[in-house]
Amino acid sequence: MAYNIFTVLKYTTSEKTHTAIVLEEGIWNVNRIQLPSVRDSYPTVDAWLATLPGSPTTDQLQVGTKIANEHRELQKAAVKKIVKRFTKPNTWHVPRARLCSLTIAKPLYILIKECNLLESLPIREAYNAFVASLLNHTNKVRTTIPKHIYTLIITMEGIEERIYSLPCTTSDAFLVAKTDILRTYQPLYSLIQDTLVPYMMQKEEERLATKERDRYTQLLSKSVKKHQKMTEEYERQIRAMEQEIQGYQDKLQQVKL
Repeated sequence: MAYNIFTVLKYTTSEKTHTAIVLEEGIWNVNRIQLPSVRDSYPTVDAWLATLPGSPTTDQLQVGTKIANEHRELQKAAVKKIVKRFTKPNTWHVPRARLCSLTIAKPLYILIKECNLLESLPIREAYNAFVASLLNHTNKVRTTIPKHIYTLIITMEGIEERIYSLPCTTSDAFLVAKTDILRTYQPLYSLIQDTLVPYMMQKEEERLATKERDRYTQLLSKSVKKHQKMTEEYERQIRAMEQEIQGYQDKLQQVKL
């Protein structure tokens, strides 16, 4: 059974009520008051049910849809707004609203812009077609991006690995959506690969070199400070020993007198 995002699921036993919520990333067990973690998240409702006592089925769940319905209406409004803005001719259809399927679209645009390819009409049309496909499947898939934009693998295989199914999507529907998205990405990739791939490799090498330079700069600074503290301590010890020596020297002078 498919559930919309933000659907609340409850299974009640004689001892307690087990609660989960359907998120974009999977099913989150919310019985513990903490942020979602790997341990408390499950890829499917069945996987969550398998951890509960009594081996319950989906028929035994209490399903809360109020928040899910509100989210669905907000998402529809966001999609409608985006589609309206995308009807403008001669523009790049760069999404602004946060829809889970569109996550990968803006970073791609940024890379195209950095490579000075915004004047290319074929690239713009291919990009807009790709965004339209992502938007068309926004209720079935989500896309992700890496922490650093230049580590994004823009090959067909790399983009495919960034497309995930929503918990409310059947495997057949996900396959159809992913296939359509990759079909519309192929023309865009063929147009940008020769420019973007070497550019991203260069930028990532620069990022890593800068990161290592900064790391060694910090290590050097720490070493210098440590050396200064050690030097100050040695100098303090030397002064103390010199004072002791002088004290005994004065004592010897007094004894001789």
